[in-house]
Amino acid sequence: MRIVGRYEKTDISRMAQLLAHVTNGLDETPGDFLGRVFMQLELGDKYRGQFFTPWNIGLMMARMQLGNVEDNFRDKPFITLSEPACGAGCMALAFAFVLREAGYSPHRYLWVSAQDIDPLAAGMAYIQLSLSGVPGEVVIGNSLNDERRRILHTPAHYMGELEFPAADENECSRCMKAHTEQKATNHCGLFFSHI
Repeated sequence: MRIVGRYEKTDISRMAQLLAHVTNGLDETPGDFLGRVFMQLELGDKYRGQFFTPWNIGLMMARMQLGNVEDNFRDKPFITLSEPACGAGCMALAFAFVLREAGYSPHRYLWVSAQDIDPLAAGMAYIQLSLSGVPGEVVIGNSLNDERRRILHTPAHYMGELEFPAADENECSRCMKAHTEQKATNHCGLFFSHI
């Protein structure tokens, strides 16, 4: 209530309407709804190389990377996706779409680490991944020098649907130690498979 109290009632109503538009946009047509709107409005910064991946390209890349989806889960309970320049989240959304298409719910079989230097782009990715039920983190920062200014975990990240096998406990500990030594703040850096 403290945050909402800073806004006028008309602004609160508009924010609710915008959220409804984004939710409906994601439901009606699978894809990167906010990224598509962003590019249609020509809000990208060509001087910073800001061109968002079109949905059909993201979908093609996800299908190529995942191949036969079932094969990805023969020896591990879930996969991770690292997206170092995520924009509005197209690639992560495409991976989630391909998993759903194959009968695998992303909130149980996917964990995403998406990062972008632009806070607006990272915010769009966070909104879309959150509304799509994808567990993971969206990092605002520079992937090239491991700068992590802010980390936003999606609601599905906190739901804890991913199952870490007991047999991999030592591997998890080693991985967490490695991330700690790198001074990364990602407390969920348990990567069993990098795609």
